[in-house]
Amino acid sequence: MIAARSSVIDNASKPPLRLNPTVADFARIVVCPTPGAYAARNAGIAAARGEVLAFTDADRIPDRNWIRAGVAALAGAEPARLEVWGERVLEAATLEAVFAEG
Repeated sequence: MIAARSSVIDNASKPPLRLNPTVADFARIVVCPTPGAYAARNAGIAAARGEVLAFTDADRIPDRNWIRAGVAALAGAEPARLEVWGERVLEAATLEAVFAEG
């Protein structure tokens, strides 16, 4: 079983989000008063305490097993690879070339 915690980022919602008490043992709300997806993601990263971070957007409903599948994929991944946006896998040499140029 995967021990997971969830942070829901309230990005200046009107009215503010309220946490359903039935999920309080594994979820929390993090308030981010600065509007924008970048600010919400940064607030989530700053509040995170786990080894793996996973993001989804408010207009998405992920598959119930997406965290389990993602962690399993990371556990079997080669250390010199990075998955970006869940679509592309970049080799370490490619990443080094991209960031060396920029």
